[in-house]
Amino acid sequence: DETKLSRGTVIEILKGINPRLLFNNPERFIFESIRVINETLVKDYVEQISYRLSDDKYCVSQFDKIVSHKDSVQDINNKKKSIYDAVVYSSDVEKNFAIDLDRDERIKLFIKLPAWFSVKTPLGGYTPDWAIVTVKIDGKGKESDEKIYFVIETKGSIVELERRGTENQKIECAKKHFEVISVRYKDVSSYRQFEELMRQEINEDFERIAGLEESKKEKSDLFFSDVVPSDKEEYIDLLPVYTLEAACGKFGEGREGRILRWVDVQNLRLKGRDKRRFVSQVRGDSMEPRINDGDYCLFRADVVGSRNDKIVLVQHHSIHDPDNGGRYTVKKYKSYKSKKPGKLNERVELIPLNKEHETIVLEDELDEDFKVVAEFIRVLE
Repeated sequence: DETKLSRGTVIEILKGINPRLLFNNPERFIFESIRVINETLVKDYVEQISYRLSDDKYCVSQFDKIVSHKDSVQDINNKKKSIYDAVVYSSDVEKNFAIDLDRDERIKLFIKLPAWFSVKTPLGGYTPDWAIVTVKIDGKGKESDEKIYFVIETKGSIVELERRGTENQKIECAKKHFEVISVRYKDVSSYRQFEELMRQEINEDFERIAGLEESKKEKSDLFFSDVVPSDKEEYIDLLPVYTLEAACGKFGEGREGRILRWVDVQNLRLKGRDKRRFVSQVRGDSMEPRINDGDYCLFRADVVGSRNDKIVLVQHHSIHDPDNGGRYTVKKYKSYKSKKPGKLNERVELIPLNKEHETIVLEDELDEDFKVVAEFIRVLE
């Protein structure tokens, strides 16, 4: 009765088992057999389950006011981002995730999914944590009108062995459910993991388009190549070209950055091979007259010594530079030392040379959230 299998099926299973296991401890044998059979049945159900589109819709009236204890509510500062004024959280992971969503300008809308929203699975209903909307980046690095929809589950761990078996099976069902309605579903343990997912989705088309545009763009004073000619030296005669996003990933976070192509820099007469050197195209007019819109610029990663008054490539979670369409920017750097223990800077100013643009000010930020990725060396001419 515990497995809902027919007697004939149970007998066939028992025929393949060593009888000693049954007689040594009958009660334990029956208990373990039921557990193993039910787990196998559920796994089989999950592997075979499929979802299809229906005409079901949700009414706005279903999203009632949130009710919770005062100590489990995180206020939302940007009211335009949600239909609620606050988020009900059940863990520190969820609370911190809500704070990051609120201050991330790439996020256009988010809600903590209500308990009544449930995905049907063989193990019962499953309610994921977040519904999030952002937009894609176009070929010019600007936000497009094309929306991207995410459903995100925030867990203390994304390692399957560290979670309950039923939870893992429900998550597998959810993946199939949201795939049918073209919604990106993912379980993450931190906001950084969600950011990586956004980078892949938001910028995959942008990098492809940017690469095509750069390959089509003729510039008489620059030589581009998809491969490194054998008679030229990497990182001396030729330097890799990255998008600013890819450069921040490679030199700021240690991720593998995709090289768009190589550019000939023999006229610069660079001395010695230095893999910290790279070239990126800077967009926008915030650094005019020093850097014009579309200029290819030489950078060097791992900035040493004082950064003050240098032009640098900076990455930070709260930056949303309209010139580059991401959380990184090229600006003149100015910092003010902090007197607080464990903090390097109390205030950082990222200053545009074009006075029509405003200075980006960062105050009391955690050092690990802020990264000077590279120093601007010169414009390639």
